[in-house]
Amino acid sequence: MSLVALQEIHARVDWGNGRSENIAPSGGFDDDTLTAMRDAMYQPGLGTWFSAVLRVDPSGGIDGEFNYDDEPQWAAPVDPIAYVTDAKKYPRDVKLQPEWLQAKLADGHGRRHD
Repeated sequence: MSLVALQEIHARVDWGNGRSENIAPSGGFDDDTLTAMRDAMYQPGLGTWFSAVLRVDPSGGIDGEFNYDDEPQWAAPVDPIAYVTDAKKYPRDVKLQPEWLQAKLADGHGRRHD
């Protein structure tokens, strides 16, 4: 199980007058799209992002923020083994792993049975 398989997609419309509303995500953002994005942005030794915020403005322009260091905020707890699987696909040098990730990887390796 990878982190992409656990991905959570939230969509919100900001109306510009201080009002916003949550909407159902659409437009092709699925596991394959997110995996392709993470694959394309992976850098050997540096890893890839853990979470992202993408904004589409009314003209179709896109702006994105990509989180490479902070622990993602999940709606439900994530099994640390998912981080181990993710780290195998997107290796990151140990010296560049945040402390929270090192702890998740240690826990996941300790519980893994392969």
